[in-house]
Amino acid sequence: MNQLDNCFKKWKKETSRDISKKYTTKKIVYCDNYLVPFEESKYIVLSSCLFFIPTIYAFVKQKYIISGSGFIVTIVSVNYWRECKKSIRRDCDLIVSRVMCGVGCWNFLTNIQNNYDYIVFILLFIISYNSYNKAQFKSINWIRYHMLFHCTLAFFGFLTLNKMEDT
Repeated sequence: MNQLDNCFKKWKKETSRDISKKYTTKKIVYCDNYLVPFEESKYIVLSSCLFFIPTIYAFVKQKYIISGSGFIVTIVSVNYWRECKKSIRRDCDLIVSRVMCGVGCWNFLTNIQNNYDYIVFILLFIISYNSYNKAQFKSINWIRYHMLFHCTLAFFGFLTLNKMEDT
């Protein structure tokens, strides 16, 4: 058994059941630069694949720059989350995803058509903030929030593309 297996076993042992609560709490254990074992990050890999939906839709709407950017973001994100550790892949994911979020927000805000659009934008911000906050406090719930964030971003991208005029 290698050191990494021992680390993940230790990570599993960190699980504790609080009788007064109905859920299990876990602490994130940093080990050998792995931030999250694949046992947990595989769900984030799946939620990252949801980015292909707006990417394909952008291609169909002939928004090739957005489609290509979405493809790159999806590949970079999946590549990072499949083996979640501190490396150049993490840096690339952080940079590429933030740039694409900025581009997506700009496109969404410039194509607002009604007040409901503001509600969707605020909802995305709240989910993003909670994902970041949970990660800062090393709560395992940040994974759930991050998956929800990925789902919301995919939906957000689809809505944005739907609002954009066809070229």
